Amino acid sequence: MIRQLGLLGHQIELICFPQTDPVITEQEVAARLGTQKCSFIRRGPLTPRYKALAAARHMITRPLAPLTMREFYEPRLKKALSGGVTTDAEIMVCDTLHVWGAVSNALPFIIYRAHNVESQIWKRASKHATNPILRILLAFQAWCVFSAERSLVRRANAVATVSDTDASSFTDLYGAERVVTVPIGFTFEAPLAASPGKTVNLLFVGKLDWPPNAEGLRWFLRDIWPQAAAKRPQLRLRIVGSGRKPDLAPLEGVDFLGRVADLVPLYRQCDLAIVPVRYGSGTRVKAIEAARYGRALLSTGLGVEGLALDAAKHYLRAESADEWIQVLTKVTRLECAELGARAFQHLREDFDERHCAMRFETLLPSNKG
Repeated sequence: MIRQLGLLGHQIELICFPQTDPVITEQEVAARLGTQKCSFIRRGPLTPRYKALAAARHMITRPLAPLTMREFYEPRLKKALSGGVTTDAEIMVCDTLHVWGAVSNALPFIIYRAHNVESQIWKRASKHATNPILRILLAFQAWCVFSAERSLVRRANAVATVSDTDASSFTDLYGAERVVTVPIGFTFEAPLAASPGKTVNLLFVGKLDWPPNAEGLRWFLRDIWPQAAAKRPQLRLRIVGSGRKPDLAPLEGVDFLGRVADLVPLYRQCDLAIVPVRYGSGTRVKAIEAARYGRALLSTGLGVEGLALDAAKHYLRAESADEWIQVLTKVTRLECAELGARAFQHLREDFDERHCAMRFETLLPSNKG
C-alpha cells in the first residue's frame, strides 16, 4: 500500500524498527517503495540475558505498560524516533499498537493502522491458558494492552482496521468515531500452475512466536498430524516462519524450514495451505496470500474471518481435530486446484493493493500527503 500511496501523489517518510541487521539498505527500501526517505531505528539485542533484564526493568519502572510494547518505551528509541521525523511532516501513521509507546510527542494528525484488536488476542490467550498462574498473568497483560489501545484510539484522528469485524470491535470497545476498513493490499497476478508430483503437499506459513500461530500449530502437530499421516502416509508438511519451533518430538513427513526469503517456490510445490488458528483477530494475511497464488486453504472459520469466503466453495473448513483429520485423509489434488482458483477470483477485487490504497486515502485530511 505504501508504494501505491506514493503513486497517488503522497510524500512518505518510512521509519522501520528492525530487531536484527537488515539485509537491505535504507536507500534500497526507499527506492522499492517509492518513499521520500527510509530510516532504520535498531531495537535492542536479541540475547536472552538482555531481554530478561530489559523485561524486569520495564515491569519495575512501567508496571502498567504492556510488556509486549517494552522496547518502544525505551528512551533511546523514543529519542531516535523524534529525531527521525522531518519537521514538516503533517501526518503520522502508527502501524500497529507497539510503536505508540515511542511517539509521546506525536504530530497533530494521527492515523492508527490496526492489524488486530490486540487486547482481544491477549484476552483469548488468557482463556486458553491451562496454568492458573499463567492465566492470571495473561489476564493482567490483556488489561494493560486494553489501556494502551484505548489511549491510542482516543488520541488518533482516524483508525484504519484490516477487517469489518475489527472495525466493529474498535467502535464497541473504545467508542472510536472515525473507523474505516482498509484491507492489507496484495498484487494479484496470474495464479501459479498446479503443483508437480502426486502427493498432497501442505504448507504452513507464519511467525512461530506469535501466540495464535504457536498455539494453533502445536495443536495441529500434536492432535491432528500423527493420525492424519498414519491414515495417509504420502502427506507432506512444510512449516515456514521465524521464531522457535514447537518443543515436540520430530514428526515423519514434517519439515521446519525457518525463515525463508522467497515463498514463491514453496507455494509452487504446495497443494494446500493450512491455518489452524483458534484465537486472534485482524485480516487473515496468510489466507489471502495462499489465494493470491491460487492455492487451496484448509482453515478454521476464525482463520478466514472477515474475508467473506464460503466453506466448500472457496476453502475447506475444519474446527475439531476429527474434522481436520477427515479433510486431510480425503481431499484430492484436483479439489485443491479448483478451490484455489475460486478463492483467487473471489479475493482479487477486494484485496488489490491499489484499491486498498484508495480506501486509505479517504482518511487523510484534505490536501495533505
